[in-house]
Amino acid sequence: MSERWSIPIVDDSDDARAEVRRALQRGSEREYDFIEVTTGADALAALNTLNPTCLVLDYQLPDMKAPGLLAAISAASRSMRPAVFVIDAADRLLAEVPLGVFGRLF
Repeated sequence: MSERWSIPIVDDSDDARAEVRRALQRGSEREYDFIEVTTGADALAALNTLNPTCLVLDYQLPDMKAPGLLAAISAASRSMRPAVFVIDAADRLLAEVPLGVFGRLF
């Protein structure tokens, strides 16, 4: 049996979080522990107790944008470096997001 992956999904849309879960589980035999939060502040609190495999992050959260959250994660932990996927309905350029972003999920 393979290792379970811990994946925070940070998005204020219930539908977007559900689509991320479906996309990751589709055709995969891997087991996941999804941690769903709706704000950057909630993500930071959850990340204090996790060592996630990757982080799925909406660009525009109610309390901050992806670059701000990624900067806060970097400042809080030098050892935590999950792969980061940014999801964004507005199709912003990833150039706006600091290094550490692995790619786009959708």
